[in-house]
Amino acid sequence: MPNRVAVTRAMPAAATAGSTFESELRTAMWRRSRVEVDPRPPSEISELGISKEVDAILLKCLAKLPRDRFESVNELGGALEGLRFEKPWNGERASEWWSLHRMDER
Repeated sequence: MPNRVAVTRAMPAAATAGSTFESELRTAMWRRSRVEVDPRPPSEISELGISKEVDAILLKCLAKLPRDRFESVNELGGALEGLRFEKPWNGERASEWWSLHRMDER
């Protein structure tokens, strides 16, 4: 019976007619970005002008360690209820945002 490890490693190369190192590198980079690197604050990425308070809530939701996240949806809800916005989010603003960020047009 063939060695399972050898067969498992050979199958991707056989299926792609080449090396799987590129995909392994992408996988390693993805894992590092999810496990080792802290996410950038959403305010650095978005054109919406996200406040530091919203940044803090979103980053807490994305925390690597469970102990650093909100303990419950009620705790998250309490943090969200305390926010005040210059321009409240509404259906019109949501439609505008989605028209600029349609995933099927990327």
